[in-house]
This record gives sequence, C-alpha cells and structure tokens, in this order.
Amino acid sequence: MNVKTDCGHSPKRTFLRDFNIAFGKGDANFIIAQVTDDIVWAVMGERTIEGKDSFSKAINEMKKKEVAEITIEKVVTHGKEGSVNGIMKMKDGKQYAFADFYEFKNTTSTTIKTMTSYVINV
Repeated sequence: MNVKTDCGHSPKRTFLRDFNIAFGKGDANFIIAQVTDDIVWAVMGERTIEGKDSFSKAINEMKKKEVAEITIEKVVTHGKEGSVNGIMKMKDGKQYAFADFYEFKNTTSTTIKTMTSYVINV
C-alpha cells in the first residue's frame, strides 16, 4: 500500500486512508462497520447500491478480486465530505484509476452515509 499524501493531522483523512486500504486488503468487516444502515453507493456507469444489506453483499463479492497494490494519491476532507483518488493494481494484472467521494453522517462523524465511485480501467 502506497500513500502519497500526508494524512497526519486530520482524523477524517486518516480514516479515509484506512478505509481505502481496507478495500485493498479485502477487509469486508471493517468496511461494512463504517457505513450507515441507509448507505447509498453509486458506482458510476455500473449500479447504485442502497442499504447496508445490499452494500454488505457487494463488498463481499468485491473481496474475491485480489488487489496486489493500491496507491492513494490524494485524500481531501472538509466538513461532512471527503474524497480519495488513486490506482489499484490487481493480482490478475489489471489496473484501475479510482476517485471516490464520500458524505459522512454529520460533520463530527466518520460514519459514511453516501459514496460515489468512478473507476476507469487503465
């Protein structure tokens, strides 16, 4: 796991870094525990997942795809919003550029209410 941005003094930035690393490691339990029951995850051009049960199924399906390396380029947060972008290299040789946008439950929480993901095969 490579992190090119400094996440040192912002708890939300550190959280989003760790959340994305959990995706790379296939840590479904950690990921699922960080979202609201009414989570909405829009994977642009593919599908929209609504509710924690559907989210859990999608995350458990995704963990079957093994990540060899994840590089996090930027982590940005402000108030109840945040974003992360980077590159995921899969064990099968494919590479994906990603940009994820998050809305937290409120300004003090790290519980995720919505996610919007853009993923491009590079």
